[in-house]
Amino acid sequence: MSSSTPSGVYNITLESGNVMSAYCDMDTLGGGWTVIQKRYDGSLNFYKTWEEYKQGFGDLNFEFWLGNENMHLLTSSGSHELRIEMEDVDGNAYYASYISFSVDGESFKYLLSVSGFSGDVFKDQMLYNDFTRFSTKDSDNDDYSSQDCAENLQGGWWYAACGTTNLNGAYNPSHSSDETAMHWRELTATSPYYTTLRACKMMIRPVT
Repeated sequence: MSSSTPSGVYNITLESGNVMSAYCDMDTLGGGWTVIQKRYDGSLNFYKTWEEYKQGFGDLNFEFWLGNENMHLLTSSGSHELRIEMEDVDGNAYYASYISFSVDGESFKYLLSVSGFSGDVFKDQMLYNDFTRFSTKDSDNDDYSSQDCAENLQGGWWYAACGTTNLNGAYNPSHSSDETAMHWRELTATSPYYTTLRACKMMIRPVT
């Protein structure tokens, strides 16, 4: 796509020949991003099943999850970077970027690989999600033997034991620390431990 291409929903042809619809951000840092998650008003419930997270859900023009299978197909065709943009309850903007992001196939429980952090958040919290499997309320694949993280944290995510991010948790932005809400732990040096978010967008693009 050219630099004059506007952001919006496009059909993407994968190396396999399959065609998928995705929202493309053509404005951020030169564009070329495929948005894989977007949340901003709580209109969509993200406490979904394994199959729903596999296939994706929501509306690409509003709140949505692109789908684990789509993420796997996209990231299996070369190196990709990840950018996470967040807003706290007061509307302050933050970001976390990673130079390498990939999602393995369903037989590996959509295993996440993420590395190469930069950003203006206080801590790299995705570090703890690296090399973890995806979990949902009906498919517990976390590293916590005594807890079901997806059930406890009300979301679907790459939970470790249980984790330091919960970007698909319940939409409950507030000034309180809330582990079950959509959050980034210690977003700033002075913010609540589990800093709840008002908005979040995750997007990936090929590394050239």
